[in-house]
Amino acid sequence: MAESAFMSTPPSFSQLNRESEAKPRISVGILTYNSERTLHQCLSAIFSQGYGPDEIEVLVSDAGSKDRTVEIAAQFGVQVFSDPGRSRGKGRNFFVQTAKSEILVMVDSDEILPPDWLSTVERLLAASDVAEATGPYYTPEPNLGLVGKVIYNLTSGWEFSSKKGRRRADWP
Repeated sequence: MAESAFMSTPPSFSQLNRESEAKPRISVGILTYNSERTLHQCLSAIFSQGYGPDEIEVLVSDAGSKDRTVEIAAQFGVQVFSDPGRSRGKGRNFFVQTAKSEILVMVDSDEILPPDWLSTVERLLAASDVAEATGPYYTPEPNLGLVGKVIYNLTSGWEFSSKKGRRRADWP
């Protein structure tokens, strides 16, 4: 089965000419499909992390949403690549090939990052033996009150992989 066409053809590594472009500190990839209910909160949290427009790039790979997902992403000025039927795996591979930063963060469209989440990722990955980090986030669940958020935050923490194996770190 042939892969669907993009709205714009994805750039190859040579087309990106990475050396001549200013590199963002962090690239954030978001996979979407009919995500209008959660995408605004997700993007708002990303753009509230304290990074300037030249320090972060956000790439949205949409799998053919039939709701307002693409419109909401466009309101934030992020790069949107539409490919109806694209699988999660192909979407993630696309981000790895397209991202300009050395730090690539995958975020689901229903995740709301806590303040300083991205800077914590940068700090953890700056350690020479850390290759991967995962951390806590919120999802916009109905009827999730303050107590639910506190319990979730207290039971969540940063985890990262290194040469010494998988470790857990306290939330900063």
